[in-house]
Amino acid sequence: HCQAQITIVSSSTQARSAHLLNMTSVQIQGLEIDPSLNGQVGCRERWDSETGLWHVRLQNGDVVALPSQNLEVLQQAGPPVPAHITQGFLDALRAEYVNGGQGAVGIFLERAGAEQYSHHLLPAEDRVRNAGNKHRAIEALANEWCLNGPTASASAARNVQTVQAQPVQAQPVQAYPAQAQPVQAQPVLAYPVQAQDTAPSQVPSQAQVSFSSSTLISNLAKPHRLYNFMISVADVHEPVTVRFSALKSALVDNMRVNLDFPSSHVLRDMNTEANAELRAGELLQYLRALLNRADEAAAGAITMDPRLHAALCCRPPLAAALAALGSGRRNAAQQRQQAEAARLAAIRQQQLDDRDFAQRVNQTGAIGQPVTMLFPRPLTFQLMNKMFSFRDQVRINGPGDLEWFGMLRTSPLFSMMDTEVIATLSGEPLLSLHRQFRWMHYEYRLERVTQGYHRIPLCVITRRPQFLAPATYTIQMLAPSFGGDIYCQGRWMEDFVLYQGGAPACHIRRRAFSFSGSYDVLVEPQHDVLLFIGIACAIDHIHHEIEEMHRERHR
Repeated sequence: HCQAQITIVSSSTQARSAHLLNMTSVQIQGLEIDPSLNGQVGCRERWDSETGLWHVRLQNGDVVALPSQNLEVLQQAGPPVPAHITQGFLDALRAEYVNGGQGAVGIFLERAGAEQYSHHLLPAEDRVRNAGNKHRAIEALANEWCLNGPTASASAARNVQTVQAQPVQAQPVQAYPAQAQPVQAQPVLAYPVQAQDTAPSQVPSQAQVSFSSSTLISNLAKPHRLYNFMISVADVHEPVTVRFSALKSALVDNMRVNLDFPSSHVLRDMNTEANAELRAGELLQYLRALLNRADEAAAGAITMDPRLHAALCCRPPLAAALAALGSGRRNAAQQRQQAEAARLAAIRQQQLDDRDFAQRVNQTGAIGQPVTMLFPRPLTFQLMNKMFSFRDQVRINGPGDLEWFGMLRTSPLFSMMDTEVIATLSGEPLLSLHRQFRWMHYEYRLERVTQGYHRIPLCVITRRPQFLAPATYTIQMLAPSFGGDIYCQGRWMEDFVLYQGGAPACHIRRRAFSFSGSYDVLVEPQHDVLLFIGIACAIDHIHHEIEEMHRERHR
């Protein structure tokens, strides 16, 4: 057997009682420290939450402590025995084999209805019956089952006399720390959860992690610590034991998880109690972030990965629960992606529909009837500074960077060379801008072009210089059907706002990080798009005409 031995450290009965007498037949396999134990069959008696190891009684009577991955379950020997049954059974053993209460064990089993647990209890009675010191054998059972004293359950046995339990020295058992070994990934069944409108998903949204204890393994060539955590997912609660270096190798080197692993603290002795407490806290925060925040960002890929289950030495119930958690997150992420894709597709379709409406807006009215171009949503258009500096035709892009309009310096419809025309993509005129510049007077006249090429005066835009202040602009409306008076505030292309009816109707500002000198024209809902695009173009032309004049003066 392995020469390494540690003394079992007692913990509270409440912490361990959930694992009492779940005596399952197991076979030892894959043990590297003492290969001679591989193949031996024993009974898995209880789980030690402090060391994170199973106590297994071999057929020769020896008790060894082993990690879960070195135990292959052969046969589940009936359901776990409730704590009150084991306590009453111990009291009955004391009554019959210590105090002379003949038949106390049989009477207890009959009255307590505990025959279904006989596969667990009767071998323990045989052990006491064959022991030379029956009192010590009973107390050894009580120590193993974490039930060290008699309780009121003894009243279930006739003529049972309780005796004061004597402190018993815990027996040393052979302990094998978990090995960092490559584990063959096993497929885990993950059941996708259907999205429901009326009820939340059955898959839990979070994995809970808490720290239990740490154990110093000092009898090996290189001492190290094992850290014990409790992981809870839905109704699955399972202890796991990890070694810092093995966990780091599995998650950082093999899985390459995109989450900063706790520091190795190479200049510290991490086996001291103070440093072990520090490392335990860092590992706790890491595991919580790994199983929740990082996994949500990875759409469940981490908790569904069998390599994570192997790194944590998960038993099948916890592995399945983690996989179901990851599957739920993956499905939720897919649903969000689908919803976002549908949202973007709807936005794109709306942008196309709006653009198409602008192309046929004149066909919605009778010949000679002016039509306003109103939308129930704000729309942003991109215009270029000095739009006609180098070419006679430019495009005006709207939402989604779609081309909405073309702007022509001249048009066969108009003979004056000082006229610009905003037209549809097919060349149908919609709005004409007539420059009326003379010395120190800068003015634009806008006309709406209807179906049948009738021209309806809209407004006159005039620059008004201010003494020791930036120039302002006045907009005189000529067609009341296109809305009330318009006035402006702010500095051109900095935070320039056009108001109509006392409310903001259009915002004009320079586009950030634009090398082409473009600017945005945002038209508020239910305001005529053509009107405010025309006003923005007219003011931009006037503004740059003044700038050019100033540059000429200083040459």
